[in-house]
Amino acid sequence: MDESNATIVAAIIAVIGVIITALISLLIFKAQRYSENVSKERMTWLRQFRDEIEKISMGLKINNHTNCCCSSLSEEKLKYILEAEGARYKLISRLNTNKKKGNLFNLELKNELEKMDFSVKHDEEYMRRIMFLANYILEREWKKVKRESGDYDE
Repeated sequence: MDESNATIVAAIIAVIGVIITALISLLIFKAQRYSENVSKERMTWLRQFRDEIEKISMGLKINNHTNCCCSSLSEEKLKYILEAEGARYKLISRLNTNKKKGNLFNLELKNELEKMDFSVKHDEEYMRRIMFLANYILEREWKKVKRESGDYDE
């Protein structure tokens, strides 16, 4: 092989190396970008979920400490119960309830929310059950965020 052929082969190898390096860098960038976006969206979902559970919990507590008759509720208490009702509907529509293994708690919470009635008193056990399901879902989603960010210790 003469010197000009060796130069051409070296140039071709260098170009192939540059292309491979660029493709690998692009793939890594896309994976990092995807992970950042998913984590950001999941954090937004977690915040909204917590806010809605808080409103529902407040609505249940207010409802349990009144005589459950809407005509006797103050405007402020009625406002809380209406916010809780809205939060309940948002959560029902937001929960992923397909039959995957991890979504059984989502399905259970959705079923409880669909049965929930702010015009009747609920016992403490019912309220604890709602909070247990919500906490389990939040913990599982938080672990996903940590795993996606690379900051996860089991």
